[in-house]
Amino acid sequence: MSEKIIELHALDGVKTNGYLISGDRNNKKVLIEIHGMTSNCFKKRERVIAKTVKNIGIDTICINTRGSEIVKYIKYNDGRRELAGTAYEDIEESYYDLMEVINAIMNIKGYNIEEVNQVMRDKENRKGAFNKKIYLEYVDEEKRNLKEEMELNKNFRK
Repeated sequence: MSEKIIELHALDGVKTNGYLISGDRNNKKVLIEIHGMTSNCFKKRERVIAKTVKNIGIDTICINTRGSEIVKYIKYNDGRRELAGTAYEDIEESYYDLMEVINAIMNIKGYNIEEVNQVMRDKENRKGAFNKKIYLEYVDEEKRNLKEEMELNKNFRK
């Protein structure tokens, strides 16, 4: 098993970090864990998930986006620093972070963009695609069942 800390360089020059855990087998499956919103990928739970999926032949790449942590400094390739984290996040900028993760996986696993696009087309033909773009716009707090949510959460964590 190979485990290494990685640094990625997003398309707009922001440096992000994370880790890659690879199994002993040469496989093409990768679990992508993306962190933003106040936490980071260097937590025990992410290691547990990565080691669990490694046992079934899936590698893991876990990345901190510019929105990870509440407040932090991000660095650019040219040496600039800027306040970032959840408190400063412009969610549209996360696109750059996500594209860099996808590019990194393609390089590490030896994929090319044509193969990725073909897999996407095949999947769309078999299962459909995300064309309706359904979004959660609000939660009616008065109709929430907090007791039920706590029970579901408890069962989920088992």
